[in-house]
Amino acid sequence: MSDAYSDAVALLARRPLTRREVALRLLAKGHDGAAVDDAVDRLADARVIDDGALARHWIATQASI
Repeated sequence: MSDAYSDAVALLARRPLTRREVALRLLAKGHDGAAVDDAVDRLADARVIDDGALARHWIATQASI
């Protein structure tokens, strides 16, 4: 079984996700809560997960439709 951090990086390589989306997907893969929290915190600290930037991007793309 791979670790939560590696699985999170793989998820984020496909498309941007929110902290909650990453956490839920990691939990669904069977990772324990502490490992999920650690992985999400590490990625947020590195600004790989940035809910604010994702929200701004979503708003900008919706405004152009």
